Amino acid sequence: MRFAFTGKKGVKHDVTLHDRKLARLVKKCKEIPGQHLFQYYSADGQHHALESGDVNGYLHQHTGLALSAKDFRTWGGTVKMVECLENILNNEPELAPEKAIKKATKTVASNLGNTPTVCSKSYIHPQVVELFKSGKLIDYLRKHDAAAAPGDLLSPTERLVLTMLEKA
Repeated sequence: MRFAFTGKKGVKHDVTLHDRKLARLVKKCKEIPGQHLFQYYSADGQHHALESGDVNGYLHQHTGLALSAKDFRTWGGTVKMVECLENILNNEPELAPEKAIKKATKTVASNLGNTPTVCSKSYIHPQVVELFKSGKLIDYLRKHDAAAAPGDLLSPTERLVLTMLEKA
C-alpha cells in the first residue's frame, strides 16, 4: 500500500507499507463517501472526517493518559535517533559528536518528513543528544541486549531508550 501526499508546509511524502490488515482497513475507509481517506461513521450513521482531535480523544479515552499523536511521533523520532547514532558509532566512529548528531538528525527528519530543525526541537528527546555528547550513550549501547525478550511489546531499541530516559 502506498501513501503519497503533501503534508505540513508543503512537504511531499511517499510512504509504502506492507500490511494486509491495514490495507483492508484503508479499503473500508475508501468506501465511505467523501474526499477524506480517513473517515468514520458516527452512531447516527453520519460520516465524518477523522481529525487530529479525534485521534487524541481516542488515545485519552482508551489509555486514561494525556497522550497525543505527537507523543507517538516524538517516541518514534527519539528511538530512530538512537538507532542512527548507534549506526554512526559503528560505521563512522571517528566522526565528531556534533557532526554525528547533525547527520543522525537529518536521517530522523527525513524519516518523519520534517526539517532537521523542527525534528530536533519537537521530535527527538533532548536527553538522548545529551547522553551522546557526554559519551554515556555508548555505555548504554554496550550493555544493550539486541535480542527481543519473549513477550516484550517493545523492540530492544525501544527498551533501551526507555531505560535510558528513566535513569536520566
